[in-house]
Amino acid sequence: MAQTPHIAIVPSPGMGHLIPLGEFAKRFALNHHFLVTFIVPTDGPLSEAQKSYLESLPKGISFVLLPPGPRNPGLGFEPHNLPFP
Repeated sequence: MAQTPHIAIVPSPGMGHLIPLGEFAKRFALNHHFLVTFIVPTDGPLSEAQKSYLESLPKGISFVLLPPGPRNPGLGFEPHNLPFP
């Protein structure tokens, strides 16, 4: 008996990454009968739009929310304004 293929997808936070990868996942689930798990990193509660989108995904696509990790100020990014020559 063949085992159903299962893939995990980890989008960057934000709707701009979630939706395209959701559409990509739908193709695997609907056209190729893969099981797909979204591993969604969070830095707080999901927006209503994110919740709605994730809950609308078809059967065969599930999601897991990763809670925020510990903050380390030494690992942060700072914006820089550089003048154009």
